[in-house]
Amino acid sequence: MYSGNANISYFITHYEKRLLSALCVNDFPVQASFSAAISGTNGKADNASSFAVGTILIGRVNRVIPNIQAAFVDIAPGVQGFLPFRNLALPSGNPSLPSGNIHQDHPAQKNGIRQGDPILVQIDKAAVKTKDVVLTTHLTISGRYAVLDCVDSGIHLSRKASPKQQKRIRDFLTANQITESVFGQYGCIVRTNAFALDDLAPLITELTELRASLEHLLDYAPARTLYSVLYKPPADYLLALRDTYALSFERIVTDIPTVYEELTAYFTEHGDTESLQKLSFFDNGKRSMSLLNFYRLGEHIKEALAGHVWLKSGAYLVIEPTESLTAIDVNSGKCTGKNGVEETFFKINAEAAKMIALQLRLRNLSGMILVDFINMKEQENNERLLELLRTYTSDDPVHTSVIDMTPLGLVEITRKKIRKSLKEQYHETAFHE
Repeated sequence: MYSGNANISYFITHYEKRLLSALCVNDFPVQASFSAAISGTNGKADNASSFAVGTILIGRVNRVIPNIQAAFVDIAPGVQGFLPFRNLALPSGNPSLPSGNIHQDHPAQKNGIRQGDPILVQIDKAAVKTKDVVLTTHLTISGRYAVLDCVDSGIHLSRKASPKQQKRIRDFLTANQITESVFGQYGCIVRTNAFALDDLAPLITELTELRASLEHLLDYAPARTLYSVLYKPPADYLLALRDTYALSFERIVTDIPTVYEELTAYFTEHGDTESLQKLSFFDNGKRSMSLLNFYRLGEHIKEALAGHVWLKSGAYLVIEPTESLTAIDVNSGKCTGKNGVEETFFKINAEAAKMIALQLRLRNLSGMILVDFINMKEQENNERLLELLRTYTSDDPVHTSVIDMTPLGLVEITRKKIRKSLKEQYHETAFHE
């Protein structure tokens, strides 16, 4: 993903009374997220964290609307989620919830559900702009090396792995009598991180732990009351560290005591001595600058929240998120090329393509994205530009597709919606006295 000499760091600090976590390459953030600030005394966040992606809870069906093939489910008093029928699935051993059940006698609705039914659901996608959270009954629990699936009994391997790596994993699972399913009942996705293991034993250990967690959840779900949260994913900064575990971190730095203690406990619990050695506490009392300023994080994040992005050539981008899509405009600005017009425009567009790929990930922009590059006359240059953009976006861990260039010269991009954009996170976590 990154060149071998890249300096990869992870920082967790406060930014304007919010918790900021940032993955940086050569001290430039490529991925960031905001969450509610953690108190220096009790380490508690606000209630919004209850609705993080991956949360499993007991909701109640509010409305079933066959015309749109979906239902609306109350997941808390005054809070509802959107449950498409395509996301309905009966997990293996799905519990009978109190005062109702997930019904199977309504063919028009697959695993039919009725208004008023309690239902076990998981947050599949965060609320984005004016849209509700998207729910699913297809329950999964993720670990560092695998995702355990209580519906699909198949075994799937990360597409990023080479055929040789995939064979090694399959041979290992077969040797441990895991072939078509995990422990004869559950399915799993083997994550990219597992392919970096020299010894694959931790994969089996984690699958065993995930199975125990999932079975415990399903066992005690019937005894829980409406709106009970049965499973919460780790904090955002822990998820980011877990999901980028295969990367060779140079350092993991925080200046928040509670976060430092939590990371120390997390690495110790998982036997991750390498990460524990790279973890350090940035003591503001012994330094003349804060962590935010020392690594210029504040400056970079401020730029990521702004509408304009300057390029080294003097050109700039204008990024405008709207309700239905994100529009990005490429402007030549102060750039003056020394060669012909066509070559100058291509160089600006090529530089812009690289920055756009970075900004999509850093700002977590999703859905439909339209980019208005500077018009070029030669079709060959347009094709080269599209190929460059596809190459740059291929590094994004969130699925991103460069579709094509329209007759009007607009480049169409789609990026999977999972979590809120950085700007939405910023406004949502505003501190209230």
